[in-house]
Amino acid sequence: PAPSRDFAGWFEAGETRFSGNAAQMSLGSDARSGARFVEAAWTGGEAPVLEVVSRVSTRDRAVDLSRPRAVEQLSARERALYLASTDRVPLDGVVRQTSDAIVAGKATEIEKVRAIYEWVVEHTYRDPATPGCGACNVVDMLQSGRMGGKCADINPLFVGLVRAQGIPARDLFGLRVAPSR
Repeated sequence: PAPSRDFAGWFEAGETRFSGNAAQMSLGSDARSGARFVEAAWTGGEAPVLEVVSRVSTRDRAVDLSRPRAVEQLSARERALYLASTDRVPLDGVVRQTSDAIVAGKATEIEKVRAIYEWVVEHTYRDPATPGCGACNVVDMLQSGRMGGKCADINPLFVGLVRAQGIPARDLFGLRVAPSR
């Protein structure tokens, strides 16, 4: 992964450099999401080596969700992207049914998102035995009741449950670069 976005007052992406013994190396990006990453391909022989160095600037911040601020407006493209169903995160069937049950009785978007967040925290767990970053199969998690996984399991579950309520949501993944407070 490489830093993909700037968030004014929170995070600023700087230069990303990479080196190694790959036959091909490049900085790429996903056209749909804008996520950036280093791609490398090796031809074989020696052990693969790839070093990626990204510079970022961060700042400590805290948000009090009980005192909402002005909402940043999304462009039509962003809104459509952050409300879209995907093959891994459909917004109908068991995802919609679960989401509706979680937010029953909640009126505002903040109340709904908070209820979904708390439900995900209470019902999921990080499972270190999960291969890689996880399978990202929200439907399987909800149908099977196996709620353990890693970031690519639990994050999309939250996003899908929120989107099923017509509230824009997105996955953002990061690397911890300083102690968390």
